[in-house]
Formats: sequence, C-alpha cells, structure tokens
Amino acid sequence: MKLGQTSFIHFISKIGSTLAGFVATIYFARVLGADILGTYFLVIAVLTWLKLFSTMGISRSVMKRISETDDGDEFFTAGLVLQVVSLVIVSSLILAFQNHVQDYTGFGRVDVLLALLFAGSFFSFVTSVLVGERLVHISGILDPLDRISRSVAQIALVMLGFNLLGMFIGYVVASIVSATVGIYFISARLKYPKKKYFVSLWSYAKFSWLGNFSNRTLASMDTIILGLFVSSSLIGIYEIAWNLASVLAIFGVSISQTLFPEISNLSSEDSEEVTELAQTGVSYAGLFLIPGLVGGFVLGDVILSVYGQEFRQGSLILVILILARLISTYKNQFVNIIDAVNRPDVSFKINGIFVITNISLNFVFVYLYGWIGAAVATVVSAAVGCVLGYISLIRLLEFRFPSAEISKQLFSALVMGAVVYIGVEYLAYSMSMISSLLLIPVGAGIYFGVLATVSSEFKSTVRSNITLE
Repeated sequence: MKLGQTSFIHFISKIGSTLAGFVATIYFARVLGADILGTYFLVIAVLTWLKLFSTMGISRSVMKRISETDDGDEFFTAGLVLQVVSLVIVSSLILAFQNHVQDYTGFGRVDVLLALLFAGSFFSFVTSVLVGERLVHISGILDPLDRISRSVAQIALVMLGFNLLGMFIGYVVASIVSATVGIYFISARLKYPKKKYFVSLWSYAKFSWLGNFSNRTLASMDTIILGLFVSSSLIGIYEIAWNLASVLAIFGVSISQTLFPEISNLSSEDSEEVTELAQTGVSYAGLFLIPGLVGGFVLGDVILSVYGQEFRQGSLILVILILARLISTYKNQFVNIIDAVNRPDVSFKINGIFVITNISLNFVFVYLYGWIGAAVATVVSAAVGCVLGYISLIRLLEFRFPSAEISKQLFSALVMGAVVYIGVEYLAYSMSMISSLLLIPVGAGIYFGVLATVSSEFKSTVRSNITLE
C-alpha cells in the first residue's frame, strides 16, 4: 500500500473542504460578527455531543467489522438498525429536555436541532461504511462536497436575511446531499442480520465508543464549558482559532483514516507489516502541525485579523491550540493503531483517563482563567493521553517513536520561522495584510525545501508516492 499516496488524496480532498469553509467563515465573521458566530459554534458543539450519544461507537464498530471481511452486508444492516434505534432514543431525550437546551444555547428551534442531528448522523454513518470498505478516498471526497455545498447554501441564505437560521438549514441540506452521494459507492446491501452480527458489533462498540467520546471531548468540551462562563463573542474567537489549528491537523487525520482499515486487515493475518505501517504513519502525522506551530507564533495575529480586528485578541489562544492539536494528533495515531489491531479494551482505558482529565481541567481552568484556561486544559489532557497511548502501543507492538525524523521536521520549522520572523521585522513599517499573508507560502516553501535537504527518508517517501504504478 502506498500510504503517502492514499493519504495525500484524502488530504487534498480535505483541503478543498477546508478552503471552502475558510472563505465562508471569513464572510460570516465579517457580516454576522463574533457574537452570532459564537452562538452557531455553541449549537454545533451541542450537536456534536448529541451525535456522539446517538452513535455510541456504532459507526466505529461498523467500520472495523466491515474492514475485516469481504462480505459486510450483515454488519451494514445490523449497524443501520442500531443507529436508527439510538437516534430515536436521543431524539426523545432532546424533546423531554428541550427547554434546558434552548436556555443554554440561546437558540429556540428544537426542530432544527433534531434535523441537524439526523442529517449529521446519516452522513457520519455513510462515511464510516466507506472507510470500512477501504474506500477512504471516496469518503474523503465527500468532505469537500459537504463543506462546499454547506458553504454555498449558508452564504446564500445569510445573504437572503436568514442569518443564524440560514446557517443551520445550510448545514442540514449539505449533510443530506453528501450522504446520498456516498450511498451510491457503498457496495454493502441490506441483508437480514443474525443475532451474532449485533453481538459482534456490540463487543467492539462497548469499548470503541469512548474513543469517539475522547475525540469529541478534545474537539468541543472546552466550547461546552466556555458556554457556561464566557460571552458568545469570545466563544466565536476561540472557535476560529481552533478551526485554524484543526486545518493543520488534516494530514494527520488523513493518515489515521488510511491506516485504520489497512492495519485492521493486516492484523487479522498477523502480518509483520503492521509495525512498519504504524511507524511510518506516526513519522508524518505532524508534518504540517510542526511548522504551523512555529508559523502561528510568528504570524498568528495577522492570520486572525483576516476575520476582523476583534479576532486578533485570540493570537495566544491560536498558538496554544495548535500545540494541543499537535500533541493530540500523535495521541490519536497511537490509539488508532491500538484499535486497528483489535485491542479496543486498551484504547478504552486510555480514552477514559483522557476524558476525565480533560473535563476536570476544563471546569477548573476555565473557571479560574477563562478561555486561556480552556486552551491550556486541552494541551495538558492531550499530553496525558499521548503518553499513555505510547506506553500502551510499545507493549503491543515492536514500535519505536520516530524521533529522528520528527526532529528533522522541527529543525526545518525553526529555520522557516527564523526567516519568516526576519521578513516580518523587515516589513514592519510597510506591512499590509496581503504582504503579511504572502509570507505563509514563502515559509511553506522554505520548510519543505529544508526538510527535503536534511531528510533522505522524506525525499524517498515523496518519490515512492508520486509514481502511479
């Protein structure tokens, strides 16, 4: 398998969706302001948690079981049944506690929230099945389709005066359209599943659900807790910083998505290739985040000013969140590999400790230090999970952290940062936003140029993956 080639296709598709979202978010930030944007992000954070409870590891379990077999019809059907039942239960709870949900989010349309839940869960289930069938590139293509169609619909509806409601409607429409397209590529068909298929899904889901819980904790627990203590405008700025940090993590996510079905398939055959794949994946997980951390320190306030001058106050938050994303990317790689070799019980313990740490620190730090505390809590909890993930992984595989290759990436990033910093200082008195942003591609060119010079492994990896044979 050409890990880099497959991951890069997935990465490029993710970048397409990210660019669409980037442009749309700039428009919303300038037209609607941080306050309305903060309400939108808070509702989406609540939606994220509702989706989590409506799946409880079902999607991950379906992905795993389908990846292990060439005949996934029964697993597909059993997973779909479990997903529908779970959605009905969660929807009933939302209706029972709708007044509390409305008071917390500041948004009064529970019907819209239910539509968001069903559409989002539908899309997530379809992409999980595609990944399980090792159609990672197809699932990756659905992301830009979802994001672009969402952005177009949201911008059109905001321009028509629907504002916040229009953003939610655009979200629903895009999820349904993208999921419908994804169904076309799924080879699994509905087939009456025997009891053993439900049991098999449950045997994996009862552990793997905490992995999804862990990812959601990282992505939105700070936002949920910030909703209790800070204004909507600060939440809006914080989420913009988090989204920028997440852009840099896309390549790591692509590697993780590509590795899972391959390692899962190989591990069922006790292949020795598992360790090699795992180390290669971890080597390049931070390929963009490491220079992004340095670049965020040098140009963070300039990048945030694109969204509006009020967003510049989040420059420190941006740097801290990029660091959190970097650490969590390695943690997620470790846990993903552990899951793929069919040890969800081990990842369950790691994710459990991470979740408890993250929630506890967020409550304490946000109460004491506000939004800075939320960012720091994310870093510390990610570090705890990363260490535990690494210790567990080396007990399962002959795995060694690729420190030499990652050190070369760090060195290249520091060289890039020095050059960009000199450029910032040189242009300090005549620097416009446009000229400042032009330093980003210049820095990227320097980073990859230096890395190609100091790392023969990086050069050989690039060469081996650009050929199509």
